[in-house]
Amino acid sequence: MSRTTGFQETIENYTPILGESGVGRAQKVPYEGAIVAWEVYLGKPTRQQTSFFDAHEDGPAEAGIAVLRPHGGSPDSYELVASSPVEILEPYFGRRVSFSLKARLPVLPGDEIALVVPTWAPVLGVGFGNGTTWRASRPPTQCTGRTEQAAQRAVGSVIEYACQYQAHLMYKPLLSPET
Repeated sequence: MSRTTGFQETIENYTPILGESGVGRAQKVPYEGAIVAWEVYLGKPTRQQTSFFDAHEDGPAEAGIAVLRPHGGSPDSYELVASSPVEILEPYFGRRVSFSLKARLPVLPGDEIALVVPTWAPVLGVGFGNGTTWRASRPPTQCTGRTEQAAQRAVGSVIEYACQYQAHLMYKPLLSPET
């Protein structure tokens, strides 16, 4: 994943805590609360791959977490309402890592929890089937090929998430029901 903000739209055969089954919205917030931490599952690129991506994707691998709220203008438009600082990921390649937040990120039911990647991050899981998709903060003209910087970083900004990809973004927020 590179230079974008993305959220998991669907996961085939996802069964959320509430007992629903089938294709589910994995990162849609079910209740009012706050994000207190987040986890990411990182691939293990080689030194050569890491050097290539560092040179071509604006620097070392880094990511953060963000709260997106649907915006009334379009069904694919989202407002950034809160985000965490970005974390450097290279020391954790090949592992699952958790990042605790110093400041909780308040969430409301229906918000989407997204992964913000201003450079690049080895977070794409493949082989999950056609029903596993994620959306990226890119205009429809930049869904293929090398893209411009599209990470949504400005709180209050509204961006169209027009590009859909088949893969699993390997992250998850840790929610607390208390704000």
